[in-house]
Amino acid sequence: MTAIWNNFDDGSKKLEYYADVITALGAKTASSSSEIAQGLSKFAAIADTVGLSYEYASASIATVVAETRQSADTVGNAFKALFARLQSLKLGETLEDGVGLTKYTQALAAVGVQVLDINGNLRDADDILNDLGDKWQDISSAQKAALAQTVAGQRQYSQMIALMDNWDKVKANVGIAEQSGGTLQSQQDIYAESWEAASKRVKASLQSIYQDLLDDKFFIGFLNGLSSVLDGIDRFIDRIGGLKTVISSLGALAT
Repeated sequence: MTAIWNNFDDGSKKLEYYADVITALGAKTASSSSEIAQGLSKFAAIADTVGLSYEYASASIATVVAETRQSADTVGNAFKALFARLQSLKLGETLEDGVGLTKYTQALAAVGVQVLDINGNLRDADDILNDLGDKWQDISSAQKAALAQTVAGQRQYSQMIALMDNWDKVKANVGIAEQSGGTLQSQQDIYAESWEAASKRVKASLQSIYQDLLDDKFFIGFLNGLSSVLDGIDRFIDRIGGLKTVISSLGALAT
């Protein structure tokens, strides 16, 4: 949550909103909120710099983890590599596989997706991916493979394909993210009424009683009192002549 907050917060939303989004997506998909948060932490910094919103980023990681059941770390690192390519192109660099901005834009333009805006600046990743997702089902398998390798690189192209093949689910999950306000509190309210929560409250109460019974101050006072009693017995025995006198007295009583 720290990584998410540091990279996506623009001052317009409270921290609870970011928790609401991953809680809602965790409840609605086959991924969990912890998996979504873990995956996001891998690429949050890069996602923000290339214009990938929190809603699209969280919906993308939730969808791919849910559909492929790969670990959140694997998917998150794949997205990090994918968006790092876009970040490098934004800086005017040529990628390690020889892909430059010109080749990148031409590959996407061939399927009707514009990478640059009218001023020649790189468009936000939200817009590029959304346009590509809308075109994805209309292109051939060979085009998909070639395009995915250009966009994501040889190592991560399969994750790009998984993302685009499930783009309808990504968009649906973006909608869930955008309407997620209050989900965390709602889930907490449901949990508070559950049997598990009730049993934990009883357990907590019993532990509190146990701790009160074993309170240090109580035992310190008790032991101090017992020590005083024993000191009194010791002084009494000493005054009457010690153990010999006690035994003689007990013998006399017995007789």
